[in-house]
Formats: sequence, C-alpha cells, structure tokens
Amino acid sequence: DEYLQPYMQANKIESPDRVRMKIFYKEDVCLAIEDRAKHLQRVFTDHCSTVNHENGQFRMQLKDFLALFKHAGLYDKWFSLADARVVFVMSILITENELTSNEHKELDFVDFLEACVRTVYIRATRQKDRTRLQRIVPKFVSNLIHELYNEGFD
Repeated sequence: DEYLQPYMQANKIESPDRVRMKIFYKEDVCLAIEDRAKHLQRVFTDHCSTVNHENGQFRMQLKDFLALFKHAGLYDKWFSLADARVVFVMSILITENELTSNEHKELDFVDFLEACVRTVYIRATRQKDRTRLQRIVPKFVSNLIHELYNEGFD
C-alpha cells in the first residue's frame, strides 16, 4: 500500500474497494441488479468455460468475459476491449492465496455483477450521462439480453 498509494494519488486512481463502497454497493443499485439477477445468472452461466470442482460454482475467465462483451456488441467509442480487461481485473475480489487456486484470475457471479455495473458506470461517465445508475442498469441488462438472445427470455 505504501508503494501504490502515491502512484494512485498522482494519477487520480481510486482503490477498487473505495469505488465499490462509494458507487456500486448502494441500496438503489443493488435493488436494480437484484430485480434482474435471474437473467444475469443465465448470461453468466451460459458464457463460463470453468466450473470449480470443489463447490460446483461457475467461474468466468477473461477470454469468456471478452467474448461475451464482443458478442453483445458492447465495444464502441465509449467502451473498448482494453476497458473490458480493466473492468475484469478490477472486479475480482482479492483472494488470500493465489498459489492454491485460480480465483484471482476468474470472476464468480458476484464479481460478474460488479463488472456489469462498472461497465455501465464507465460508459455513462464518458457519455456525460448524469442518469442515476439504478436507472441505467436495467437498460443495460435488457440490451445485453436482447443482443445475446435476440428475443430475451423469462
């Protein structure tokens, strides 16, 4: 922390945890996601190539995440492939032991939800859209599902 903090301050980079608490983990954003969790769970599991054999949980690798975003048509002048890579890395929660698992290289479902909200936040910020996240997230999810499944699903 003593080495990173001066660099982060000089480049106006906030820690992932501070951003999580300030922007993403707010009740209104959580409720907007909760209403669409079933649909996002299907998107997530449909695009995961890894399953944790210990607990049966699906895990999303970077290649899965980038392919999902490409298939959904999310790359444009507001959000690039490089942005998706950063979102992926910033959304992974820190793991205790990186030697015994690949969790530090994969998203679980909660990390995926955070990555979706980070994507919405970046796009809205760059477009100077001042609409609150809880109103943008449902549109993002609807568009994502429409692009991936053409007609959506229940």
